[in-house]
Amino acid sequence: MEYYYAKGRQPVGPLSREDFEGLAARGAVSPDTLVWRTGLPDWRSLKSLDAVVEVEDLALAAKAVAIEAAPAASSEIRLPVRAPESGPAPVPLPAVLPPAFPARLGAKLVDAALLALLTLLAIYGASEWAASQSLLLSEGWKKIACVLLPLVTVPLLYNTLFIALFGATPGKFAARFRIVDNRGQRPGAGRALVRALFEYISLFVVFAGYLAAARHPQRLAWHDRAAGTRAVTTRNDC
Repeated sequence: MEYYYAKGRQPVGPLSREDFEGLAARGAVSPDTLVWRTGLPDWRSLKSLDAVVEVEDLALAAKAVAIEAAPAASSEIRLPVRAPESGPAPVPLPAVLPPAFPARLGAKLVDAALLALLTLLAIYGASEWAASQSLLLSEGWKKIACVLLPLVTVPLLYNTLFIALFGATPGKFAARFRIVDNRGQRPGAGRALVRALFEYISLFVVFAGYLAAARHPQRLAWHDRAAGTRAVTTRNDC
Protein backbone atom coordinates (compact mmCIF):
# COMPACT_ATOMS: atom_id res chain seq x y z
CA MET A 1 0.00 0.00 0.00
CA GLU A 2 1.36 3.42 -0.96
CA TYR A 3 0.90 6.78 0.70
CA TYR A 4 0.98 10.40 -0.44
CA TYR A 5 0.85 13.52 1.70
CA ALA A 6 0.17 17.16 0.85
CA LYS A 7 3.05 19.62 1.05
CA GLY A 8 1.59 22.99 0.24
CA ARG A 9 -0.66 22.20 -2.70
CA GLN A 10 1.56 19.47 -4.09
CA PRO A 11 1.23 15.72 -3.38
CA VAL A 12 4.45 14.05 -2.24
CA GLY A 13 4.88 10.33 -2.87
CA PRO A 14 4.38 7.50 -3.39
CA LEU A 15 5.79 6.33 -0.05
CA SER A 16 5.73 2.90 1.49
CA ARG A 17 4.09 2.48 4.87
CA GLU A 18 7.51 2.16 6.53
CA ASP A 19 8.78 5.35 4.86
CA PHE A 20 5.63 7.20 5.84
CA GLU A 21 5.83 6.06 9.47
CA GLY A 22 9.42 7.31 9.51
CA LEU A 23 8.27 10.76 8.43
CA ALA A 24 5.59 10.80 11.14
CA ALA A 25 8.11 9.75 13.78
CA ARG A 26 10.44 12.60 12.78
CA GLY A 27 7.64 15.17 12.84
CA ALA A 28 7.74 15.81 9.09
CA VAL A 29 3.99 15.23 8.94
CA SER A 30 1.47 16.24 11.59
CA PRO A 31 -1.94 14.86 12.54
CA ASP A 32 -3.55 17.61 10.43
CA THR A 33 -1.52 16.84 7.29
CA LEU A 34 -3.72 15.77 4.37
CA VAL A 35 -2.98 12.18 3.35
CA TRP A 36 -4.10 9.90 0.55
CA ARG A 37 -3.37 6.21 0.13
CA THR A 38 -4.51 3.61 -2.35
CA GLY A 39 -8.11 2.70 -1.62
CA LEU A 40 -9.22 6.07 -0.25
CA PRO A 41 -11.80 8.04 -2.28
CA ASP A 42 -10.42 11.41 -1.17
CA TRP A 43 -7.74 13.12 0.91
CA ARG A 44 -8.06 12.84 4.70
CA SER A 45 -6.27 14.37 7.63
CA LEU A 46 -3.77 11.86 9.03
CA LYS A 47 -5.50 11.67 12.40
CA SER A 48 -8.80 10.73 10.72
CA LEU A 49 -7.43 7.65 8.98
CA ASP A 50 -8.89 5.47 11.72
CA ALA A 51 -12.34 6.77 10.73
CA VAL A 52 -12.22 4.70 7.53
CA VAL A 53 -11.97 1.53 9.63
CA GLU A 54 -8.82 0.23 8.02
CA VAL A 55 -6.99 -1.77 10.67
CA GLU A 56 -3.53 -1.20 9.26
CA ASP A 57 -4.00 2.58 9.52
CA LEU A 58 -4.86 2.60 13.23
CA ALA A 59 -1.30 2.41 14.52
CA LEU A 60 -0.13 5.02 12.03
CA ALA A 61 -2.88 7.48 12.99
CA ALA A 62 -2.27 6.87 16.70
CA LYS A 63 1.45 7.48 16.28
CA ALA A 64 0.79 10.77 14.47
CA VAL A 65 -1.46 12.01 17.26
CA ALA A 66 1.11 10.97 19.86
CA ILE A 67 3.91 13.01 18.22
CA GLU A 68 1.72 16.11 17.70
CA ALA A 69 3.50 18.01 20.46
CA ALA A 70 6.98 16.89 19.43
CA PRO A 71 9.16 19.51 17.65
CA ALA A 72 9.80 18.96 13.96
CA ALA A 73 13.30 17.99 12.89
CA SER A 74 15.48 21.06 12.41
CA SER A 75 17.47 19.66 9.50
CA GLU A 76 16.02 19.09 6.08
CA ILE A 77 14.57 15.64 5.67
CA ARG A 78 15.41 13.69 2.54
CA LEU A 79 12.14 12.16 1.44
CA PRO A 80 12.32 8.55 0.21
CA VAL A 81 10.17 9.25 -2.85
CA ARG A 82 9.90 6.59 -5.57
CA ALA A 83 8.93 7.09 -9.17
CA PRO A 84 5.24 8.00 -9.62
CA GLU A 85 4.71 5.14 -12.08
CA SER A 86 5.38 2.61 -9.30
CA GLY A 87 1.82 2.96 -8.11
CA PRO A 88 -1.54 4.52 -8.92
CA ALA A 89 -1.66 8.32 -9.06
CA PRO A 90 -3.38 9.99 -6.11
CA VAL A 91 -6.73 11.66 -6.51
CA PRO A 92 -6.38 15.44 -7.00
CA LEU A 93 -5.89 17.57 -3.93
CA PRO A 94 -8.94 19.64 -2.99
CA ALA A 95 -8.90 23.08 -4.59
CA VAL A 96 -9.26 24.71 -1.19
CA LEU A 97 -8.20 23.36 2.18
CA PRO A 98 -9.95 23.67 5.54
CA PRO A 99 -8.25 26.00 8.04
CA ALA A 100 -6.09 24.48 10.75
CA PHE A 101 -7.14 24.53 14.39
CA PRO A 102 -4.87 27.50 15.39
CA ALA A 103 -6.49 29.64 12.68
CA ARG A 104 -9.98 28.68 13.87
CA LEU A 105 -9.08 29.39 17.49
CA GLY A 106 -7.52 32.75 16.63
CA ALA A 107 -10.59 33.76 14.64
CA LYS A 108 -12.87 32.75 17.50
CA LEU A 109 -10.85 34.83 20.00
CA VAL A 110 -10.94 37.93 17.77
CA ASP A 111 -14.69 37.56 17.25
CA ALA A 112 -15.26 36.95 20.96
CA ALA A 113 -13.47 40.19 21.84
CA LEU A 114 -15.51 42.18 19.32
CA LEU A 115 -18.75 40.53 20.42
CA ALA A 116 -18.02 41.31 24.06
CA LEU A 117 -17.58 44.99 23.21
CA LEU A 118 -20.70 45.15 21.01
CA THR A 119 -22.79 43.26 23.57
CA LEU A 120 -21.75 45.58 26.40
CA LEU A 121 -22.64 48.60 24.28
CA ALA A 122 -26.01 47.03 23.45
CA ILE A 123 -26.71 46.27 27.11
CA TYR A 124 -25.85 49.85 28.06
CA GLY A 125 -28.04 51.27 25.29
CA ALA A 126 -30.96 48.99 26.14
CA SER A 127 -30.70 49.88 29.83
CA GLU A 128 -30.69 53.62 29.08
CA TRP A 129 -33.67 53.24 26.77
CA ALA A 130 -35.65 51.11 29.24
CA ALA A 131 -35.01 53.61 32.03
CA SER A 132 -36.56 56.39 29.95
CA GLN A 133 -39.70 54.41 29.03
CA SER A 134 -42.81 53.52 30.97
CA LEU A 135 -42.73 49.81 30.38
CA LEU A 136 -45.15 47.35 31.99
CA LEU A 137 -42.30 45.50 33.63
CA SER A 138 -40.84 45.54 37.10
CA GLU A 139 -37.35 46.95 37.51
CA GLY A 140 -36.00 43.44 37.96
CA TRP A 141 -37.51 42.20 34.71
CA LYS A 142 -36.29 45.30 32.90
CA LYS A 143 -32.73 44.53 33.95
CA ILE A 144 -33.05 40.89 32.94
CA ALA A 145 -34.50 41.81 29.53
CA CYS A 146 -31.82 44.45 28.93
CA VAL A 147 -29.11 41.84 29.53
CA LEU A 148 -30.59 38.70 27.98
CA LEU A 149 -31.82 40.25 24.74
CA PRO A 150 -28.42 41.68 23.74
CA LEU A 151 -26.66 38.46 24.81
CA VAL A 152 -28.84 36.49 22.37
CA THR A 153 -29.42 38.92 19.52
CA VAL A 154 -25.99 40.55 19.14
CA PRO A 155 -24.04 37.31 18.42
CA LEU A 156 -26.89 36.06 16.21
CA LEU A 157 -26.93 39.25 14.11
CA TYR A 158 -23.13 39.48 14.08
CA ASN A 159 -22.60 35.98 12.71
CA THR A 160 -25.59 36.02 10.35
CA LEU A 161 -24.89 39.39 8.73
CA PHE A 162 -21.14 39.00 8.35
CA ILE A 163 -21.40 35.49 6.88
CA ALA A 164 -24.31 36.38 4.57
CA LEU A 165 -22.78 39.65 3.33
CA PHE A 166 -19.06 38.90 3.31
CA GLY A 167 -18.64 35.16 3.85
CA ALA A 168 -16.52 35.77 6.95
CA THR A 169 -16.56 37.53 10.30
CA PRO A 170 -13.73 39.94 11.20
CA GLY A 171 -11.97 37.13 13.07
CA LYS A 172 -12.17 34.85 10.05
CA PHE A 173 -10.91 37.62 7.79
CA ALA A 174 -7.92 38.08 10.12
CA ALA A 175 -7.22 34.33 10.10
CA ARG A 176 -7.64 34.21 6.30
CA PHE A 177 -10.49 31.79 5.93
CA ARG A 178 -14.11 32.10 4.96
CA ILE A 179 -17.39 30.20 4.96
CA VAL A 180 -18.86 28.83 1.74
CA ASP A 181 -21.83 26.66 0.84
CA ASN A 182 -21.65 23.28 -0.90
CA ARG A 183 -21.14 25.00 -4.27
CA GLY A 184 -18.22 27.06 -2.98
CA GLN A 185 -20.28 30.26 -2.97
CA ARG A 186 -20.93 32.72 -0.17
CA PRO A 187 -23.86 31.43 1.92
CA GLY A 188 -27.14 33.26 1.63
CA ALA A 189 -29.00 34.79 4.55
CA GLY A 190 -30.94 31.59 5.24
CA ARG A 191 -27.86 29.36 5.53
CA ALA A 192 -26.07 32.03 7.54
CA LEU A 193 -28.97 32.24 10.00
CA VAL A 194 -29.20 28.45 10.37
CA ARG A 195 -25.44 28.31 10.93
CA ALA A 196 -25.61 31.04 13.58
CA LEU A 197 -28.50 29.32 15.39
CA PHE A 198 -26.79 25.93 15.45
CA GLU A 199 -23.56 27.56 16.59
CA TYR A 200 -25.36 28.26 19.87
CA ILE A 201 -25.95 24.51 20.18
CA SER A 202 -22.32 23.79 19.30
CA LEU A 203 -21.24 26.25 21.97
CA PHE A 204 -23.56 25.37 24.82
CA VAL A 205 -23.35 21.57 24.59
CA VAL A 206 -19.93 21.72 26.24
CA PHE A 207 -18.32 22.77 22.92
CA ALA A 208 -19.23 19.33 21.53
CA GLY A 209 -20.22 20.82 18.19
CA TYR A 210 -16.78 22.33 17.74
CA LEU A 211 -14.95 19.24 18.97
CA ALA A 212 -16.86 17.14 16.44
CA ALA A 213 -15.00 18.96 13.66
CA ALA A 214 -11.74 17.31 14.74
CA ARG A 215 -13.16 13.89 13.84
CA HIS A 216 -14.72 14.91 10.54
CA PRO A 217 -12.62 14.46 7.35
CA GLN A 218 -13.53 17.98 6.16
CA ARG A 219 -13.45 19.38 9.73
CA LEU A 220 -17.13 20.26 9.73
CA ALA A 221 -18.63 21.32 13.05
CA TRP A 222 -22.28 20.70 13.85
CA HIS A 223 -23.37 24.15 12.68
CA ASP A 224 -21.63 23.70 9.31
CA ARG A 225 -23.25 20.31 8.78
CA ALA A 226 -26.68 21.72 9.66
CA ALA A 227 -26.33 24.73 7.34
CA GLY A 228 -24.58 22.93 4.48
CA THR A 229 -21.50 25.14 4.80
CA ARG A 230 -17.76 24.65 5.31
CA ALA A 231 -14.71 26.69 6.21
CA VAL A 232 -12.03 27.08 3.54
CA THR A 233 -8.71 28.84 3.71
CA THR A 234 -8.02 31.87 1.52
CA ARG A 235 -4.24 31.66 1.82
CA ASN A 236 -2.33 31.20 -1.38
CA ASP A 237 0.42 29.12 0.20
CA CYS A 238 -1.65 26.36 1.80
